[in-house]
Amino acid sequence: MAGYKTFTSAADMGPYVSKLILELPEKVRTEFVDKAGFSVYVERKDAETGEVVLAKEHHTDKRAYPSKGYVPVLSAYASDGEGNPQEQGSYIALELPEVRLTKRIDGALTRGYIRMLDFRITQTKAIPSETPDEAPLTGLVFDIDTGDICPDLNGWDLTGSGIFDDIDMNYGFFT
Repeated sequence: MAGYKTFTSAADMGPYVSKLILELPEKVRTEFVDKAGFSVYVERKDAETGEVVLAKEHHTDKRAYPSKGYVPVLSAYASDGEGNPQEQGSYIALELPEVRLTKRIDGALTRGYIRMLDFRITQTKAIPSETPDEAPLTGLVFDIDTGDICPDLNGWDLTGSGIFDDIDMNYGFFT
């Protein structure tokens, strides 16, 4: 098993995982990385209980279903450890769409819920080795979360709290 990092982006509808950064045992070239060579499965879990949450895909849905499934890969390329594209690198970045399964929060106007995203990325297509005599990279599974990168939080202080009109609140502000 191998490690991956999430890259979280802040968007109009809240934060979501926009990229997965996969740590490789050796360098690869971008020209050999194919978005169809990876399967991305995710389970969204309650931050307190660790259980898969039930969620409606659309607010008009009659029934909520377990929030788990497969997410399409929009693009894939060799990268550095921060997910920046490189001609060759010891990481692969997979770009993901902004969909329910990549959202970090759920909720309504009066209450929000933080969701833990538990990914399992499976390599489904061989990647040629950088060295001609070496075997290609095959069968890698990435299921160890090694952290998150969220540059959109740079400059924000998220430690604010107080009681306002008898309501205990936490808040953030830009510094």
